[in-house]
Amino acid sequence: MAKLDFQQTDLVLTLGIGEMVIALNGGMRIPLSNIRGAEAVDGLWRKNLGWRIPGTYIPFLVVAGTYLRRKNKAFVIWHAGQQAVQINLGDGFYSRIIVGVEDAQHWVDEVTMMITSC
Repeated sequence: MAKLDFQQTDLVLTLGIGEMVIALNGGMRIPLSNIRGAEAVDGLWRKNLGWRIPGTYIPFLVVAGTYLRRKNKAFVIWHAGQQAVQINLGDGFYSRIIVGVEDAQHWVDEVTMMITSC
């Protein structure tokens, strides 16, 4: 299961070995200064991802990898049964990341608190 954690001035996304394989990504470290906000997203977020380049999509089971829609590039790691939190980013390779978590609102509150306290 993907894990979000704050380390000093960064938000760190750590992936398990299986997730690294299906997402074709080793995780990421995002400076808090590059985070614009966070929001809990409903199940419709999957319909607006765009092209998978590269990654894995098994409907209603797993969404993982990089997705491109127009100039919006998203990294997604989500499994069935999880809520989704979207973290909106400023300049950089990705415009947003979407992570499956147990409590999306908790992570929205945590991210908001961390970026406003910097």
